[in-house]
Amino acid sequence: MLPEGQCLSSALKARGVSRRRFVEFCSFMVATLALPDRFLGQVVEALGKARKPVLVWLQFQDCAGNSESILRASHPTVLEVVLDLLSWEYHEIIMAGAGKQAEAALQRVVKEEKGKYLVVVEGAIPLADDGVYCTVGGRTAIDVAREVCGNAAASIAVGACAWDGGLVAAKPNPTGAVGLEEAVLRPASGDERAGEDLHRLVEEARIIRNVLNGLHSRYNRQVIEQAAILGVLAERIFRDPPKALAAAPYIARRLDALAEETERGWQGSFVEGQGFLFERTVRGVKDVAIIDHALLGSTDARKLDEFAVSLQDNYPRPGMLRRKGEEIPIHGPVSLFEAVTTMGRKGITLQRYKGLGEMNPGQLWETTLDTNARSLLQVKVKEVDEADDIFTKLMGDVVEPRREFIQENALTASVDV
Repeated sequence: MLPEGQCLSSALKARGVSRRRFVEFCSFMVATLALPDRFLGQVVEALGKARKPVLVWLQFQDCAGNSESILRASHPTVLEVVLDLLSWEYHEIIMAGAGKQAEAALQRVVKEEKGKYLVVVEGAIPLADDGVYCTVGGRTAIDVAREVCGNAAASIAVGACAWDGGLVAAKPNPTGAVGLEEAVLRPASGDERAGEDLHRLVEEARIIRNVLNGLHSRYNRQVIEQAAILGVLAERIFRDPPKALAAAPYIARRLDALAEETERGWQGSFVEGQGFLFERTVRGVKDVAIIDHALLGSTDARKLDEFAVSLQDNYPRPGMLRRKGEEIPIHGPVSLFEAVTTMGRKGITLQRYKGLGEMNPGQLWETTLDTNARSLLQVKVKEVDEADDIFTKLMGDVVEPRREFIQENALTASVDV
């Protein structure tokens, strides 16, 4: 990093670059960008005050081949890059510091240069068993990458391992190695969520989506989702009119962000004693959505309110789900779950059968009979009495126990429908 108070022009002067050469370079840049001559002074001033870009180089599951390549480069040499072009602050191979001193340098960059530095990632990132197969300074690679990349201006994956896991991710991939861009959610806060952390977020999104889908048809699910994110599905909000009045237009703006440009225009209001009212007019037709006391008293609203803190942490503003070259905007748990499942379905054909007899011979062999591909699961009934009780509840002639079972487990059940 450049010393405090030192800019690019003073650093160039110390390296023997004259003011005349510097202005000639700026003049060339103005001409290259086809800017009028009057911009020359502004370019000279801006570049003169600029600091060298700060770089952090992280190494995880790798052979150090990319680091070896840059050390052997000749145009420019690594010496020229380190001394002239970049403020290269962290790279385990070339830095003088080690151990706690090295990690302190990394933390200093993350804290003092937040949102300004560049990160180069070399090597795959293991996700299996909470990432224990690669640690740096006592921290897992995924934790380091999440913090450092999440606070950077840009992250660059170099080499096959950092791009898609490379050789490290070859079957059976016991460490669960993936590339930097395998599947990373970047919320508006700038934090990155990946691996098991992202998996937990998607599972939470699945539960919330199921609750929303179970609402009465008189309620607009998008409106309820955005209200849940803001944390207004609670009686305490209805008993605080100023807070409710402030929340209504904010929810309306979030709804406009979700809508197509020609379908925006949501207006939100709160009427004490009645609840929230949201309206818009699309092609002459008025669309009305409400959040009333009847909804607040329901099990579904109470379930959604349990996630209020998590929703506010993860979806304060639209985020972005990135997988390799694809980016999908995320406005809430429903869009996150649907985006992840859409990514998972690409290139996959799904067929359902009531029994093996409905398959043709090729399908039966591929799914069931091929000993090299099939998996056998031995099922044992350890608690006969409990199994019999569940069977009687679900399949018996008495309706009431079955209804009670469904009501108790409806919000948490993982059902394939």
